[in-house]
Amino acid sequence: MRTYWLHSVWVLGFFLSLFSLQGK
Repeated sequence: MRTYWLHSVWVLGFFLSLFSLQGK
């Protein structure tokens, strides 16, 4: 289950960076 949590965090960070790039 730990891997799933890690993957979730990775996806979250990816989307966050994507939104930040779009905001700029």
